[in-house]
Amino acid sequence: MSTIRIATTQVEPVWYDLAATTEKTIGLIHEAASGGAAMVAFPETWLPGYPLYLWSHSLPEQLALTERYRANSPEIDGPEITAIREAARRNDIQVVVGLSE
Repeated sequence: MSTIRIATTQVEPVWYDLAATTEKTIGLIHEAASGGAAMVAFPETWLPGYPLYLWSHSLPEQLALTERYRANSPEIDGPEITAIREAARRNDIQVVVGLSE
């Protein structure tokens, strides 16, 4: 029987900033791999985060934030996901990441 080390993350994304969250993700991938993990898992809708208010839409300021949220959602074949894939490959680690596309 062999042992497989799996890392999970319990950190916040960089809210409403897809580029910064992508960079944070890449850093955490490297950290997990450096610690011997074969896999690292990120929270639900890590990219671009999962704000509590997201589905309430009841206040005008929430609508404006929802627009920012959507504008910072990655495209599945976009540069952010490509960078995360490349980081996983470079670090020889499996990555599980939730996203809003």
